[in-house]
Amino acid sequence: MVLVSQIIKQIKIVKIYKITLISGIVTQIFFAIFKNYILIAFVGSNEQLSPMSELQTTSYIWVTQVLFGIVPWTVNSSDFDSIRKGTVALDLVKPTSIFNFIFSKTVSWKFVGMMARGIPIFLFSLMISFAFPDIGLRLSLPNMDNFLLFIVSVLLAVQLSTLITTSMYCLAFYFTSITNFVSTIGSIAYILSGMVIPLRFFPKEISDFLNIQPFRYIVDLPAQIFNGLYDNKGSFFVLLVQIMWIIIFYAINLIVYKDIEGKIEINGG
Repeated sequence: MVLVSQIIKQIKIVKIYKITLISGIVTQIFFAIFKNYILIAFVGSNEQLSPMSELQTTSYIWVTQVLFGIVPWTVNSSDFDSIRKGTVALDLVKPTSIFNFIFSKTVSWKFVGMMARGIPIFLFSLMISFAFPDIGLRLSLPNMDNFLLFIVSVLLAVQLSTLITTSMYCLAFYFTSITNFVSTIGSIAYILSGMVIPLRFFPKEISDFLNIQPFRYIVDLPAQIFNGLYDNKGSFFVLLVQIMWIIIFYAINLIVYKDIEGKIEINGG
């Protein structure tokens, strides 16, 4: 019930800030086109040695822009301020734990933000693909099996990203400011999730690390499933790893937030 109310609240907020939403969509489309042409030039120089084809690369870029809203590169400033000032303690009078409350707010914020920006970007990429198939910006649609697995991976990615973000809030209960920490984690998440370049383009020497680290399962994994780079058996395996990271971060958050509930003070922290 708390989650539903938070989603409705976020939808109302998105409606209020329409201009901000539109400008964000335009900006993401611009960067998608810009990145596509840069990577196409790189891949096109020797496509046989490239880890991804030109079509897979352009599709990857479009999908990552669709999923941009769930990358844990920042926190909600209003939620952070409520923690820093101690007003979050007032939420404890509600029939829910502080973890469930923050998790519900964060997952609704990320999910609604992703849908509000992602759907228009996805439709724009489809329009470009059908109207101008020869300009190098095509989005290759997957088969039905891969598309369903893609949807599952996105829903899991939203939960994983939310749990990573709520773990950032944990430190806000113990320290006055975590701005520098959030910025550092945000930069790492942005790179290791595949938002800058596909993780397959990184050196092979660090591929084992890239394949197991949690940020990969927020954007890179759904994009690769969408691209058909995994068969059904391979998709199920990586989805299990994705679920494993969700369980790990859920357990960490649950332990820390139980400790926080017994120490929270109205005067802050």
